[in-house]
Amino acid sequence: MLLLLLAATPFWQEKAPAEWNDIQIAQFLNDSPWAHPAKADGKVVGSPVPAYIASSQFVEQVEKERNRRAALRRKQTTEGALAEEYGFWFEDNRKDQVILTVRVGNSIAFSDEREIRRMQESSALHSGNVSAKMSSYFPPSASDPYLHMAFPRSIIKPSEKYLSFAIYLPGIASPFRTVDFVASELITDGKPDY
Repeated sequence: MLLLLLAATPFWQEKAPAEWNDIQIAQFLNDSPWAHPAKADGKVVGSPVPAYIASSQFVEQVEKERNRRAALRRKQTTEGALAEEYGFWFEDNRKDQVILTVRVGNSIAFSDEREIRRMQESSALHSGNVSAKMSSYFPPSASDPYLHMAFPRSIIKPSEKYLSFAIYLPGIASPFRTVDFVASELITDGKPDY
């Protein structure tokens, strides 16, 4: 019986995101090959800070389904201006950028220029021996509680084993965090999907 449980195929490999329930969507965006908690000093500190690779085509489908359901619950079909701007930017830049999306609870901290500067200076993607600073970001807003951080995709080699993000998150306890991903787990239809 234990072997059957261990060999079970994850739900995200069996059904399309539109067929998932809300719990499965939340589970995927918090604990899947594409989603890991942002850790401080190698461990989760306080409440977990979920982070995921939004530039993945598969994750994009999951986000769209989550946002569609949220809009229906709010009986709102239009996005806020910043969320709409991010959507346009995302479509234009996803091929050249790896986008790490992090749920942060304190959007007020994003009005502090010192905090923003520290985030810009301290956040980087590490791939092998190469690092690249964050190239762009979209702060959380009333209609989108996520911080979207972009990093140049060009530093990632096809043979890369790990993607590691060192990030600074304004407004949270222990703001210096890391998020690590195993590249071989980020595969969709036999191709890297990050």
